[in-house]
Amino acid sequence: MAQIRIEEKKGGSILPWILGLLILALAIWGVAELFEEGGEELAETEYVAPAVDDVEEVSSDIVDNTPDVYAGFREEVNDFMAYTASMQGEMGLDHDFSHDALTLLATATAAVADAHDVEISDNTERAKQLADDITKDPYATDHADKIRMAALQITESLERIDKWAYDNANMSALKELRAQAQDINAKTLTLNQKEDVRSFFGAARTVLANMK
Repeated sequence: MAQIRIEEKKGGSILPWILGLLILALAIWGVAELFEEGGEELAETEYVAPAVDDVEEVSSDIVDNTPDVYAGFREEVNDFMAYTASMQGEMGLDHDFSHDALTLLATATAAVADAHDVEISDNTERAKQLADDITKDPYATDHADKIRMAALQITESLERIDKWAYDNANMSALKELRAQAQDINAKTLTLNQKEDVRSFFGAARTVLANMK
């Protein structure tokens, strides 16, 4: 009987296993890189709103350097406004009210002119001198004339200020102011035309209120 030779089968090659592991490793590395790049893009595009406290802190540091031109005459204008707020009191022979009101009005007018760098000559100083004159002799008969002249001096200054600093924005109010100044009769005793004097100061209040 013939003998059948049986050879023992050798073990299979491990090369396919090595290639399989390499492919698996590359696949894992590729997936990891994909997730890493996606995370970086998300971090770059993500918007984080600033905290409320941070916004308030920044805004509190903002400084307004715009010059306040009104600060140059606000106090003087307010002084005149406060003094003439109530003009119902008696106007006596001493003419204290007319003197003080004219002086404060002249001072306020000069302050407005200075703030806007408007040349008004010496009109307001002349008005102050006329205001002082009406207190020297209580029995003089030219008080109304001097009050009228002082009123017109101040009106002229305010008209000039309005032209150069406010582009004639207060023309209507200034026409009324001039009309009230001219209504003061130089030949009539001041005590007989108290309302005309008060009306002039009232018109002056309107003009200055528009310039504040």
